[in-house]
Amino acid sequence: MISITDKSKCCGCAACAQKCPKQCISMEYDAEGCEYPVVNADQCIDCGLCEKACPVLNVDKDEPKSQRAFLVQHNDQKVLAESTSGGAFTALAQAVIANGGIVFGAGYLRGEQLVRAEGAPGRLKVGHFSVESVDELWRFRNSKYVQSVVGPAYPEVKQQLKTGREVLFIGTPCQCEGLLRFLGGKPANLRVADFVCRANPARAVFARQVEWLDAKVGVKGETVLFRDKTRFGYRYSNMCELEGETLYGERLYSEGVETDPYLRAFFADLSDRPICYECPFKKRYRVTDLTCWDFFDVYRLSKEFDDNRGVTRVLIQSDEGQELLDRASSYARMKEIDVEAAVEGVRELTKSVKLNPHRDEFMADVANLDGEELMNKWFPDSGKVKAERFARHTCEKLGIYDPMKRLVKKFIKK
Repeated sequence: MISITDKSKCCGCAACAQKCPKQCISMEYDAEGCEYPVVNADQCIDCGLCEKACPVLNVDKDEPKSQRAFLVQHNDQKVLAESTSGGAFTALAQAVIANGGIVFGAGYLRGEQLVRAEGAPGRLKVGHFSVESVDELWRFRNSKYVQSVVGPAYPEVKQQLKTGREVLFIGTPCQCEGLLRFLGGKPANLRVADFVCRANPARAVFARQVEWLDAKVGVKGETVLFRDKTRFGYRYSNMCELEGETLYGERLYSEGVETDPYLRAFFADLSDRPICYECPFKKRYRVTDLTCWDFFDVYRLSKEFDDNRGVTRVLIQSDEGQELLDRASSYARMKEIDVEAAVEGVRELTKSVKLNPHRDEFMADVANLDGEELMNKWFPDSGKVKAERFARHTCEKLGIYDPMKRLVKKFIKK
């Protein structure tokens, strides 16, 4: 049976729990907000199906295969503005829905959907669910820098596949491999798209961030955007909190990567789930159909896509992925690029983040301090932070942010 003695060996995908024929495995949250399987030994029949469904115990090898790469930017300016990068996932989803299909992705859980993440910490929860209307795809747009609760999504995918519908599942590499292990293979009518994931922040950290925002703003916002383009465009990571549930509510809070404490924790590798520091799913050749991610330095390969509105890099992993991208071309402009140039220097594709030596200390404070206490202790608005914020904002106002950023990156590489 599944037994987690080392938390760095579990990605929390819940494939084992959903596969169990006796339903004797529950997913329980620890103090960091990360869920792990717990087996009721009295009900277990030792069938071994949970272990066979585990993507960590059965990692697919990184075996070379033919690949192609594309730049993708959605044609709809509203979709592009709402998307983290180029809106490729929306275009793929539109193609599936136009074919009578259904799409599973991650979004904020509302109303009755909250039961899907029962027990998860925090006021705002992110989970996987399905939509079958183009008008609802906005719920999946914009990155969520917090681990999504998969919950019952895997068996729901299986049920939809049985009806013969085309299904698109979008998730992290571990969630995608978990789905395929749960299903025991890849059905002909299933399309799977993953993205290049830096790491999965623990949910308890996001819960503390929301507490901090509530106290700072004085109003309980309903949505947090981790990559908002409204203020500075695509190339400058900016977090904001919105009053309502849609992506166009009043901005209650808006700060950049050098100021916002949650982004500072994330990029300092303080807040990630234990497995992310030795992720077994970091590889170029994946079992999904498509792999998507940002392309901030797209100017290296294309000037026409370098417009600060966002562009997605798409790596084709299968013939089915190419066929789906071809259908999605009705909704987005695309350009094929050299595949080796597309993956060059992309550390996040194949390398795990490095463990911050202060992580345990930080996580102990996450468990014992409230949001205000935590963020004020670890991420004060110091003189260094203020200077960096001033420099970024000044460069943006003078219209020299991009060239200065490129110059700094070039200097760092040397």
